[in-house]
Amino acid sequence: MLYERIIANEKNVSTISNKAVARPRLPQTDVHSGRPERSKAPAGQRPQAAGPHGSQQVVLTFPKSARLSGDKLFGQILSEGKRKIFPGGEIFWRANGLFFARFGFRVSSKAGKAHLRIGLRRRAREMARKNQTLFKPGFDYLVILRDKNAFPPMPEEKMPGHLFSLFGPEILQQVS
Repeated sequence: MLYERIIANEKNVSTISNKAVARPRLPQTDVHSGRPERSKAPAGQRPQAAGPHGSQQVVLTFPKSARLSGDKLFGQILSEGKRKIFPGGEIFWRANGLFFARFGFRVSSKAGKAHLRIGLRRRAREMARKNQTLFKPGFDYLVILRDKNAFPPMPEEKMPGHLFSLFGPEILQQVS
């Protein structure tokens, strides 16, 4: 009799509540509407901010196409390019046959220990990135820094004046 009750109770149990619910292992963007979708653009081509010179665009990062790297390319610029010495380093430039400027940076070990050299390179790169419109397009620029005070930290509005004082009109163009 006890056995018959157990069987009868098992027949009354709903099978709907016992079904396994399939759950995805990874969250999906269409399921989680509150979560923003990630940009599909490559890293160097993500959204751009409006530049300080009107409708021109200033890229938020240096895309790989605007970077100089490799000893071979640096050697070509050093041997074939023009050179100008400025307080704290020197700049080399040569025509690249492109419609945009490319930049490379080297910091001498005379500038200090590694953490100082890295900070100096970052400041110089940031200054060039924020003022790309000042550099004449169609040239490769290689900046070699030998003094830790060549690019001191400064507000953005003073950067163009500092670049003009270092490089002059033969490298930079006047943007109005």
